[in-house]
This record gives sequence, C-alpha cells and structure tokens, in this order.
Amino acid sequence: MPGAVIYLGMPRPLRRLIEAPLLARILRAFKQPMLASFLFVGVVALWLVPTIHFRAMLDPKLYQVMNWSMVIDGVLFWILVLDPRPKPPAFLSFGARAAMAAAVMLPQTMIGALITFAPHDLYTFYDWCGRVYSLSALEDQQLGGLIIWIPPTMMNAMALILVLYALLSQQDRKVAKDITYGQTGLV
Repeated sequence: MPGAVIYLGMPRPLRRLIEAPLLARILRAFKQPMLASFLFVGVVALWLVPTIHFRAMLDPKLYQVMNWSMVIDGVLFWILVLDPRPKPPAFLSFGARAAMAAAVMLPQTMIGALITFAPHDLYTFYDWCGRVYSLSALEDQQLGGLIIWIPPTMMNAMALILVLYALLSQQDRKVAKDITYGQTGLV
C-alpha cells in the first residue's frame, strides 16, 4: 500500500495541500488507467525529444521541471499499479493494474529501440559537454537507449508479476475464508 506509506511520510504542509478538494479532484483524474499510462510513457518521451532535451540540459529550472515531472508522474503511476489490495479499497482492479503494467512496455521498448538503433547522433549537443569514458556519439546514444529500454521493461514485467501475485494471494485468502466458514459446499 505505497500510497498510505508515502502519505504518512509527507510533511504536514504537503499533506494538507494534497487533501485540498481541488488537488484531490486533479489527483483522482490522474488515477484513470488510460491517462496514467499515457502520461507515464508520454512525460519521458516528451523530455527525450532532442530539441526539448537540449533546452532542459541548458536551463537549470527546466531541468528541475523535467526531473520532478518524471518523479511525480512515476510515483502516481506506481502507486496505482503496485497497490496490493483488491478493489475496493484499491482504486483499480487487479486486471486494470496488470493491463497498465503491460500497456506501457511496448511504447517504452519502442522509445528505447528508436534511440538505440538510430543511424545518426540524435543528441549532438552532448559533444559540447564531453562524453563519458570517451565513447563515440553513437555508442553513447546506444548505451542511453539501452538504459531507457531494458530496465523499464524489466520493471514493468516485475510489476506485472507482483500484480498477478497479489491477485492470486487475494483469491487464496478468499478460498481459505470460504472453507473456514463452510461456504464452498465442501463442509
């Protein structure tokens, strides 16, 4: 139940802000599976557009916006997907959570593959800054593309496994409860 844990760890002023009716309505809108999934992939994709990424790398304030937008969006997405409780009290069913985890895999894979296999340097401005370990521009980009591609795909596969595990655990508890109270017809 990551939402409750995160909420309890927040400073009180931030908790009061989140409890404000307007912000609560906005956060509820971001809990819609299609919107949450679209934003989860879309925010990262937006910041990887070379011209936008270039601006963010040069402007410290925009760089902070880039990082915080991905952090906040990621936390909102994962709170929805990784909630181990059944619906209700969870906002989404196990099926919706599994669909969200699966739905973001293909676009993330495509973004990473596009960067990895691009035939030319997409982020030429890194030549100005220098490259790590004296990698060529294409090697640097391929490494970056693989980092955008492989770890997120593995995280989403792991999330899908955790959601399915939570579903099966919930079903096991229901069956055990039914057996205990003689509701299966077996007792």
